[in-house]
Amino acid sequence: IVEDKYLGTAYGVMASIQNLGLWGFPILAGAILDSTNPVGASKLDYTWTMVMFSSLGLFGFLFASLLKINEKGPNSHNLENV
Repeated sequence: IVEDKYLGTAYGVMASIQNLGLWGFPILAGAILDSTNPVGASKLDYTWTMVMFSSLGLFGFLFASLLKINEKGPNSHNLENV
């Protein structure tokens, strides 16, 4: 999909986006945990934090499915045969 001369840049952009997520989502999970639990609680409720992570998994599955469907159509990049 990416020309050979831009392959390093494409990998760099992908790694940067992934590292941004690895940095940001634990902070977001902590913020959700702090906002849904009272200060000084002896037991923490992780329900909404798990909802966030479950939603991320569902979005990942959705986009993987859309990519799979798109690659079977007439505008395929032939990724299945690489």
